[in-house]
Amino acid sequence: MNQLFTIVTTFFIVYLPNLNYKNKMIDQLNDQLNDQLNDQLNDSISDVGLEILRLINNNPGINAQTIFKIMTQTNEKITIDIVRNSIRRELSNYVEHRGSKKTGGYYFKLP
Repeated sequence: MNQLFTIVTTFFIVYLPNLNYKNKMIDQLNDQLNDQLNDQLNDSISDVGLEILRLINNNPGINAQTIFKIMTQTNEKITIDIVRNSIRRELSNYVEHRGSKKTGGYYFKLP
């Protein structure tokens, strides 16, 4: 970045950059990267995984058994193994288990 102030014996110059100006090329590149990342993220998580993420978001601390009970109300093909495997394989980067095996639950990981 250039100097903000230039001092000469009889005057001084102040450079004020336009902070409201956005580079359209940078915005386009950011949009393309975000679209690619979102597509990869959405493709890697199944519908079951997305439903589990919604349940954990609405009910922090929910355990796998409760997730299973809620999900079987709408889809009878869901088993407890499908829920646990989805959490373990697809959602391990996004959720974590806190507490004991018996009374603990799932929470979103903090960044």
